[in-house]
Amino acid sequence: MSEDPNILTKNDSLPAKEIDPINKYTALFVRGAIVGTGIVGLAIFVKSSRWFATYHHVKQIPSDFYRLGIQMKGIVRELDKNGKIRVEHLPAYKLPKILRFGRSSKAKDFLNLRLAGLDISPVGIDYLTKDLRIEGRPVVFSVVNIVEKQPDIANADLTIKKPLRKINLNVELIRKGYARIFGLDNYEHVQTLQFNSNYSRLITRLLTCEKVAERRGLGLWERATWVESFAAYPATLFQIIKQSAVVKLCFLAYLLIYDIFLKLSALSKQIFYIAKTLGIYSIEGYQRFTRLVDRLINWYSNLKGGRRAKRIE
Repeated sequence: MSEDPNILTKNDSLPAKEIDPINKYTALFVRGAIVGTGIVGLAIFVKSSRWFATYHHVKQIPSDFYRLGIQMKGIVRELDKNGKIRVEHLPAYKLPKILRFGRSSKAKDFLNLRLAGLDISPVGIDYLTKDLRIEGRPVVFSVVNIVEKQPDIANADLTIKKPLRKINLNVELIRKGYARIFGLDNYEHVQTLQFNSNYSRLITRLLTCEKVAERRGLGLWERATWVESFAAYPATLFQIIKQSAVVKLCFLAYLLIYDIFLKLSALSKQIFYIAKTLGIYSIEGYQRFTRLVDRLINWYSNLKGGRRAKRIE
């Protein structure tokens, strides 16, 4: 029986099935690898980005932050009696905990900062601790440089945030007279002035505030009242007289006369001792001479008496 070409068999009615070289599991693996690579790249970016970085030591802060004076945020955690401020650094943008890749939330290493350009008095430390109560307050700061002899401390310009205002601690202490600017005998201060423009601008502003505090007699520049000045006038007059050239000349003449008197007294004692010794030796010599003369007289008398006796015989 011949086959009719118009009649299709059951197998000929089904479409031909193409074989896919990448099955659904392979495609899922590829998609997962792409997504995972993206997540790893995002994690590396977040970990290395300055916007999300948290610094626990002043040496971790990039050099651009020192050179450009970039501001950072933080919270004051401690203030010691030497003026060192320990600040917990906060990133510019805080990530959710689930996205903090490899970031430990238990880290207790804080940045050690010092108010740039200031020699703070103990009264200034008490003012920061008791009056401003800076511990636990948010702060905005920019680092200037690392202290030369203390590499774990950085000089900084700090501003604390209060509910109604912001207070720059460097300016506030100078304005109150509780601190003074380092002098030109401070080598590190002079070098930073020459090579750091941000520090130079800060010192210029602080010098203006220091002049105002000195003119008003605040803090370290406090002047005595007229009552205290009048009470101290006798002592001041005595010091003026004591330091005058005439009094110094008289005192010098007194010292010279006194020294000459001592020398003459010692010389007179030596002369007296020599004269006394010579007198003793003279007396002893004279006594010996007297005894010798007596012996000669006796000898001569005896000799003369013997001759007379012989003549008589």
